[in-house]
Amino acid sequence: MKQEVYAAQLKAEQERGRLLARRYNQVSALRLVCFLLVLFCLCLAWFGGQAWGYAPAAALAAAFLGLMACHRRVALKQAYCAARRQVLQGLLACFDSSWHGFSEDGTAFLNEKAPRLEDLDVFGPRSLYQYLCAAGTPMGKRLLAEWLSSDPPEADELRARQKAVEELVEKAGFSLELRTLLHLLRNGNADLAAQEDFLQKAVQPGPPPSAASRVLMWGLPALTWVLLGLSLAGLIPALVSAAFLLLQLGLTLFSYTRHTGALSPLFSIERDLTEYEALFVLLEKTEFHSALLAGHRAHIAAGAASGLKKLRTIGAAVRLRHNPVAYAVAASLLLWDHHCAAAFARWKQTYGASLRGWFEAVACLEACVSLQLPALVRENVCFPEIVDTDEPLFRAEGMRHPLLAETDAVPNDAGLAHGTVIITGSNMSGKTTFLRTIGLNMVLAYAGAPVCAAGLALSRMKLFTSMRVEDDVSRGISTFYAELLRIRAMVAYQKERKPMMALIDEIFKGTNSADRIVGATAAVKRLSSSWCLTLVSTHDFELCALESDPVIRARNFHFEESYQGDRICFDYRIKDGRCRTANARHLLRLVGILQDQPGQEGTG
Repeated sequence: MKQEVYAAQLKAEQERGRLLARRYNQVSALRLVCFLLVLFCLCLAWFGGQAWGYAPAAALAAAFLGLMACHRRVALKQAYCAARRQVLQGLLACFDSSWHGFSEDGTAFLNEKAPRLEDLDVFGPRSLYQYLCAAGTPMGKRLLAEWLSSDPPEADELRARQKAVEELVEKAGFSLELRTLLHLLRNGNADLAAQEDFLQKAVQPGPPPSAASRVLMWGLPALTWVLLGLSLAGLIPALVSAAFLLLQLGLTLFSYTRHTGALSPLFSIERDLTEYEALFVLLEKTEFHSALLAGHRAHIAAGAASGLKKLRTIGAAVRLRHNPVAYAVAASLLLWDHHCAAAFARWKQTYGASLRGWFEAVACLEACVSLQLPALVRENVCFPEIVDTDEPLFRAEGMRHPLLAETDAVPNDAGLAHGTVIITGSNMSGKTTFLRTIGLNMVLAYAGAPVCAAGLALSRMKLFTSMRVEDDVSRGISTFYAELLRIRAMVAYQKERKPMMALIDEIFKGTNSADRIVGATAAVKRLSSSWCLTLVSTHDFELCALESDPVIRARNFHFEESYQGDRICFDYRIKDGRCRTANARHLLRLVGILQDQPGQEGTG
């Protein structure tokens, strides 16, 4: 149902794009005709001696300027329409695996001190961040990454995020418009370093222009204009006005480096100010009920849009520096840099202290609108219940893997409390995917997002993982030792007596079976406590005997397969008890490594 809605909206935007393209071409043609007519009238008046030609030339020149403004407006509408189409295409891509090609994958946010981020595919290619991210600003991308990678926040903050995301889910039209503006910002050139540089320098207003400088800024250009008028009227020699023009140009060149330093914060962010202003206008006219969004909206409404509009005007004036001819004329006639620097200094004095708060408000909105994605593209989602308890709790119904297409992901239930869960099963039966399903839904829940389940209740607990464990030759660390370091970190945290969950895939797979069973048994016993919930997947059925240990509080679950001829069939459903089947020999036979012995054909 949701997919059809987005497809219909995309079709409407494609038609709108064709109409805008036609209008753009029409205005372009009118501009060209108008320009040619201006030239014709001027030639008629100048060379043909027809003085009346100046009047239509002036009128046509005014029309040409109007068409230029119209042309720009149509171009902006085209850019917005194109961004909206790309947003809708992105939403449609999230219904299957097409989202794997999204450009923002968050690889830069991977942290070797938090291995769960790679184990659970939080960042990197085909990751949760790549799937979710709708942020367009550097600060928004960073905040989303922080929410996805940090430990569970305080309960009040977590519920505030949930309410904000839930409200955005309900405001479908607003969210789509917001995603479109953020997509336009994403196409800008500003990076986090440039944005931080701008924010730091914007709160440093500096000394205002002195009285002598103000007299120079206004008096010298005024005098130059008067002298220029007198020269054109033939009342004074032209050299006098030319000297004053050169004087202003010389003063501009003399202070060029100083003004470049003063205006440099605008150079990297000026192109994005139009989209920021549009974001602020959108926020100002939208009412919110959730405390988080309402607070940010109140901060924005206190002059952000008007402040950005003034800054955009200053930025457009500064951009004249990129046109050498126009810049030289403006500098000679108006002391252009002096006025730009003074205007920017006044702006910083008035708005500089508020600027970071405005950008942080936008960043929070970006993170929230990114987190709403599961509710936009999935039918089976819910906002989890955060249970206030000091014991680990994870109770899910119809839980699916967030990064698998909903039609392909098999739902599973889980009712877990403190203790150990031993999960056995054949190769490819779903053990690792089940662990990642739990971990990723916990990441979503603690960020404030809806989760991929019919229902989920969980407590706040620190999450540990040991899945993609690799050796490190440069540091002399084997796979087994690397996993030992992961388990040691879990055991060390367990001593703090704080709620935690540990997801361990194929425990101690880097050593022989005898040592693996001894080590795994010891690790499970060390992690057994009333504040620790441990899930261990393994091929070692000997670990299933831990269920009989009265101290450990262990339970067995398993995945199984069935056979249809040479095919292995999996249902990917978790079941009580230990696994009774194995498929390794069957797989070896399928690829031709293991040969059937007489009388053993068809066994598996």
